[in-house]
Amino acid sequence: MPDLARALGPGALVAQPAPVAGRARDGDGAVARAVAAARAWRAGERDADALRGVLRAALDVPGLELEYAALRETEGWSEREPAGALRDAVALVAARVGPVRLIDNHVLAEPPPAPGA
Repeated sequence: MPDLARALGPGALVAQPAPVAGRARDGDGAVARAVAAARAWRAGERDADALRGVLRAALDVPGLELEYAALRETEGWSEREPAGALRDAVALVAARVGPVRLIDNHVLAEPPPAPGA
């Protein structure tokens, strides 16, 4: 968010009171940490329930209202979350901090996808 504010100029956050903007930055950090459940993946964790637990635990932050923290297999997405050992997946997160909605995702794959892929 700070980079966007710099790119748009000093009035960019005018619609958000300063305390909301600050809380949104804090929430954005929590969302980024949650998607960093990729660290567990890189460490060798492949169990869907364990990865979901890591993802959700990182989002247990005061002031962050979690909408979803989910995993989906990269092939054959469905409404149901995968179970058991994963070959690859996408971690998906959406949360609110006040009126600000934060979303992020991260591909969990071996090897990591090439940039732009």
